[in-house]
Amino acid sequence: MNPKPRGAWPGDDLLVTGIDHDDRRLPAGGVFVCVRGATRDGHDLAERAVRRGAVLIIGERDQIDDAPHYLQVDDSRKALALLACAWHDHPSRRLTVIGVTGTNGKSSVTWMVQSMAAAAGKRAAVFGTLGIGSPDRLRPQPFTTPVAPDFQAELARVADEGYELVAVEVSSHALHQRRTYGTRFPIVAFTNLSQDHLDFHGDMDSYATAKGLLFRSWERGPEETPALAVVNGSDPYIGQLLGESTGTTDGGAPDAGTGTGTGTGTGTPGAGTTDVATTDDGGTDAGTGAGTGAGTDDDVWRFFDPTEDREWLDAGPSAHPFEAERVKETLVDPKSEPDKDSDMDSDMDSHTDSDSDSQTVSTPSTKWQRLTDPAAAEIEALQVEPRPQGLFVRVRHPQGEMELQTKLLGTFQAQNLLTAAGIGLRLGMDPDAIRRGLEATPGIPGRMERVDRGQPFLVVVDFAHTPEALLRSVESLRPFVDGRIVLVFGCGGERDKTKRFQMGRVATFIADQIIVTDDNPRGEEPSRIRNHILDGIRSTEGTAIDCASRERAIEAALQLAEAGDAVFIAGKGHETVQIQAHATVPFDDREVAGRLLEDLGFSKGSGA
Repeated sequence: MNPKPRGAWPGDDLLVTGIDHDDRRLPAGGVFVCVRGATRDGHDLAERAVRRGAVLIIGERDQIDDAPHYLQVDDSRKALALLACAWHDHPSRRLTVIGVTGTNGKSSVTWMVQSMAAAAGKRAAVFGTLGIGSPDRLRPQPFTTPVAPDFQAELARVADEGYELVAVEVSSHALHQRRTYGTRFPIVAFTNLSQDHLDFHGDMDSYATAKGLLFRSWERGPEETPALAVVNGSDPYIGQLLGESTGTTDGGAPDAGTGTGTGTGTGTPGAGTTDVATTDDGGTDAGTGAGTGAGTDDDVWRFFDPTEDREWLDAGPSAHPFEAERVKETLVDPKSEPDKDSDMDSDMDSHTDSDSDSQTVSTPSTKWQRLTDPAAAEIEALQVEPRPQGLFVRVRHPQGEMELQTKLLGTFQAQNLLTAAGIGLRLGMDPDAIRRGLEATPGIPGRMERVDRGQPFLVVVDFAHTPEALLRSVESLRPFVDGRIVLVFGCGGERDKTKRFQMGRVATFIADQIIVTDDNPRGEEPSRIRNHILDGIRSTEGTAIDCASRERAIEAALQLAEAGDAVFIAGKGHETVQIQAHATVPFDDREVAGRLLEDLGFSKGSGA
């Protein structure tokens, strides 16, 4: 096992019934792994696990009193993940597992990969936010990437069901908390990085470092080898993500430290534990701190996406011009954040400096700087054109060119298409199968999903819940809108508070009418969340309607819309509930919008 266990081992064989770090789920005769959390330390629960019938305790402390058998390890999370792999007979070795990470686009890319595989005659599954399985038969799950025992159990189930390939969304939380450690990823991919989850990671550098763990073989598991990687070379954080080598340890793996040296230099060891407040699903599980100054050892292909350049954005025939330069300043200028005396929580007043020029590369090397020369990329979008039937993209790749006429809405999808095409090529798929698969990719639930009841204006529901995603999604509507864009959105409670102000600012530059509403307030005061957003709107001298009820907000937007307009409902996408302080109630933006349109006298259309 890596890390190597220490301490007394009785030498007798143990018949165990399961493995878990949650004593409530542990069966009698199970192995309990003590994991440190932000609000609770699993080592303190070992006694309770023993009472429930645990026959073996594994943890990081020197000893656990009254444990029938105890093994001490360096890293409980790694141990939990490796035990889960072994318990389920290493299911990733029976599958081709593709890991996709990034702030936005993970679900879309995994669905595209599934569609390409189907076109190539392979049975493939998706694994992520929308569920597990084939798109027409998904099993829901609570996490983007589940905790290690559940993750391996689901991989084993997929393998047993006869799937050959699985495209997995790998969240930064999962990487930080080693949920996928020990999983074999022959192909890994990166879409983009923009502000999100800073409540968990603290700053963008730490967020990028967590994502970068997927691109270092020794961080994927003790026996893993370099993978074939496809990355967004146009992303400002690509240098931080891929890093630079800092030398090797005695074991031959690059030194996992915080150093920034090159060649044979060594970094300062950066191993340690860090308690953090929330997981990607809102739990209280903390992860193991994992900084690394060592660069990727994967075989990297980069793609060039012209839509990464803010200057490339075009307003289209909109009555409200798209102010690309002002939006660019909003996303990168730290001076566009709240003052110290704003209503923002005191612990969030000092925001991360997100100047892209200063954060593009974190090492002296220029090897992985953001691409400015498209010819240096293995894959390039030569043409990106929104058309009435969907997005058209012409792609250059190592085997030639391909033209994609997709059904997808949104120029930002070019980035996802390039990621998926690169994955297909790295899998050895025929380019024609890649083209057919990408063109056949179905509409992805809650991603630029149209609600059609025969109304003379667009209604679109999207999962956009970050400043960057909101910008790109609304911008993508402009070529299809002759009139106004009415935007309905909010921000989640008990999540990254630093993005609320920026989302408010961005909204004023991309929409003609804004309605700020609730979006999963959880245990936080809803009006306080909306005020954080409204502060950003007021900072640009913009105006908005403040409407707590999400249903009433959607209703108001539909009543405001006229022929040629678009109503854009952002933040929840595919979600079917609203999470409040004392209750979780059914709520689906798509269903609510459809019902309200019918109440306004529109009949059900073919796109519903």
